[in-house]
Amino acid sequence: MMTAVEPYVNVMRAALAAFAARGIPPAAITVLPPDGGTQPRRDAILAAMHTVKASVDETWLVVLGQVALGRNAMPMFQVGGPRLSAEDMAAAIGALPGKKFVVFGMAKSGGFLAPLLAMANVEAVAATADQSEVNEPRFAGMWCNALAANPDASFHDLAADAALRVESFYR
Repeated sequence: MMTAVEPYVNVMRAALAAFAARGIPPAAITVLPPDGGTQPRRDAILAAMHTVKASVDETWLVVLGQVALGRNAMPMFQVGGPRLSAEDMAAAIGALPGKKFVVFGMAKSGGFLAPLLAMANVEAVAATADQSEVNEPRFAGMWCNALAANPDASFHDLAADAALRVESFYR
């Protein structure tokens, strides 16, 4: 029987392999939490985002985890400490260097798109809408498979390929 953490660890491993196929060196990849088995803390996530080198011309993020509605009925990323809102995530991601490519691979992840897509240097995609889709999404894993299969593909093409893979999975 698979533990609750194993699907995330599997996607994390697939992402690492796919980014390596794209030519991104391991030293340029940060995984939170490092062991894949503990809930990352808000301060650790935000601190790790600030360590990205300014010379980087692209930043790729695959965000995995759990989202729940906050007191304001808006999606909040579940981390240790205060939860991260869409605005918190957008501020942290916006501060990263270069062009940003973001894959949100969790339920209710559509709620994180609006502030990011309003930014000039960000492309982002979400696994689900902001509400009503309660199943654990398969999009992030399929996105990693698409990247591994075609490491030179554009972000747009990877998202389209992943969507087709998810659709095929459910047929």
